[in-house]
Amino acid sequence: MRVVRPTDPRRIGKHRKVLVERRGLAALARVGCVWLVLAWTAAAGLLPYRVRVWTTEDGLPQNWVECIVQSRSGHLYVGTRSGLVRFDGTEFTAVAPAGSQPEFRQASCQALLEDGEGSLWIGTKQGLARWRHGSYEQFGQDTGLGSAEITALVESGGGLWIGTMGGLSRWERESGRFTTYGNRIRHGEMVRGLAAGASGELWVGSYAGLHGFDSATGQFFDAGAPGQGPVETGPEGVACLRLDRQGRLWWGTAGGLAWKDRAASDRGVRSGRESLARRVGSARVGVGAEMEGREDEPAGPLPELEAPPEVGWVQALLEDARGTLWVLGTGGVACWTRSGWVQPELSEATAGVTFRCAVEDREGNLWLGTQRHGLWRLRPQPVRMWDRRHGLCHDEVWSLCESRAGGVWVATSEGVARLWNGRFEAPAFASEAAGLSLRAVWEDRTGDLWLGAADRDFVHYHHTGGGYVRVAKPAVHPQTLAIYEDRAGAIWIGTKGGVMRLVRRPRDYQTAEGAWLHETHGEQWLYRPGEIRYLAEGEQWIGRQGVWWLDGDATGRTYPTAELGQVVQKAWTKEIPSGQLTSYVVHTLLEDRAGAMWFGTRGGGLNRLQGGAFRAYTTREGLSSDDVLALHEDADGTLWVGTRAGLTRVRPGRFGWTG
Repeated sequence: MRVVRPTDPRRIGKHRKVLVERRGLAALARVGCVWLVLAWTAAAGLLPYRVRVWTTEDGLPQNWVECIVQSRSGHLYVGTRSGLVRFDGTEFTAVAPAGSQPEFRQASCQALLEDGEGSLWIGTKQGLARWRHGSYEQFGQDTGLGSAEITALVESGGGLWIGTMGGLSRWERESGRFTTYGNRIRHGEMVRGLAAGASGELWVGSYAGLHGFDSATGQFFDAGAPGQGPVETGPEGVACLRLDRQGRLWWGTAGGLAWKDRAASDRGVRSGRESLARRVGSARVGVGAEMEGREDEPAGPLPELEAPPEVGWVQALLEDARGTLWVLGTGGVACWTRSGWVQPELSEATAGVTFRCAVEDREGNLWLGTQRHGLWRLRPQPVRMWDRRHGLCHDEVWSLCESRAGGVWVATSEGVARLWNGRFEAPAFASEAAGLSLRAVWEDRTGDLWLGAADRDFVHYHHTGGGYVRVAKPAVHPQTLAIYEDRAGAIWIGTKGGVMRLVRRPRDYQTAEGAWLHETHGEQWLYRPGEIRYLAEGEQWIGRQGVWWLDGDATGRTYPTAELGQVVQKAWTKEIPSGQLTSYVVHTLLEDRAGAMWFGTRGGGLNRLQGGAFRAYTTREGLSSDDVLALHEDADGTLWVGTRAGLTRVRPGRFGWTG
């Protein structure tokens, strides 16, 4: 048999440009358009979802969908008010098993379940059917069911619990017989929802409220606190039930959502001194009361749960593979995550849509059945887009960097902003940076912010307790292309006319305005064509053609590089690099795990500074192009080099091109 999945690639909608969020981002990325690529985590919230809708125009027999289940074969079975269909992601096929009665083929399908043996159980207004290995059986009230109209199905303990208009029924796999417990629920109300726990507990929802059922005695009991009667559910009773992985019982009512801290298989349900549910606004939530457990159970508090977003009359509940609880009703969709309540971001408007059922398939897609609006698929989008409409400074994004305070700094062609909790926040110096056409952004380990512009000197904002202070620095060239911080805390600036290295050398100094600042990078090295300069606290040592001299030295003496450390007795004596870059237009910077600095240049290939000497790698050594745009070192120590002519993989000790 060909295995078909309901997420057929032929049904995928159009793609969109995106800006995605990643936690733990520490790398500088040059994007050059509205695409910003980052990974998403649950802590940041839900993934955005793209919605695809199928209606009668696509072959669905009826736009009122009551139930959905995915079979082992990967097909989706969809129950509508005009019968059952099988969906392979492309086409709907009516399910009318051989031997089925004519009224069954068009009957309103209200409940579906595939049991542990692979049998498909179909609950309709005309009875219960089992479809197994091509054979078909139909059961009615004459076989022992409480009613021919089936409302809910759940598998538990070697059998099937069946909710009907006439009460609760049980089918035992071993005997193949039905037992009905109808009319023992208060007022003989119909069963509207069922939930079975792993330890055998069964919860029953009806118009009369929420009930527990003791299968050993065949008795129903009120699910409220002992001595307090049933849990209040309002005149419409319980519409749906769900037991989550932590044993919490959730149920939907006309007033919203309700829950119990823990379900138990007997009447000793752990309960609070107050009612287990109370009204908060238009929602129903748990109470943070001290618990009175059984003698063999320690007491503990019920966790607080704030009111969810308004979803109206809750019709369906679903816990997905990530542990998110989806609450669907007559007024929309809300989700309970580890971070609290979240309104999922959907590409389709939900106003006026009533959701009746929900299921998650094995590929992580959510399928929702609606009342008069067809079948919906919610496909998680691995990417999310932000642009000017969401507060982005400009749609042309060049660089991004993680912020120590949380979120991501985004550098654009018209300024910089921090993306935090899905919103863009302008920094305190936004007015100063508004006119900057930025190409690079970096927040260092001290919280200082470094901005590189396309048409003026780079900008350094020192982070203080009172905010950011702009610190003037001499630059190699007015066009910055890359900013990078090495493991020693030095800041490297790549420009169109050389490289700048700012070494951590803290000092306090007074500005022209009289303010005192604590400088964190008071030592600078400038690598320019034909020369290297060292600057620190008024000293300017300039090296050209192997000779160094102190700018402003009254003696005017010059010193060969080899003799500098011996002749000039200065505390700042540093290792002086030999050689020079093959190109001073530097697009990208990287420090590898061995401590070597790599420079990706325009036209000069890849340059390495290690052991006080420069070395170049170009197309002669196997580089795919001498225009290097991106660098990355992976966990194996392999260097990946992005160029204008492809990708080069540089393994330790050798070059190799990869397609």
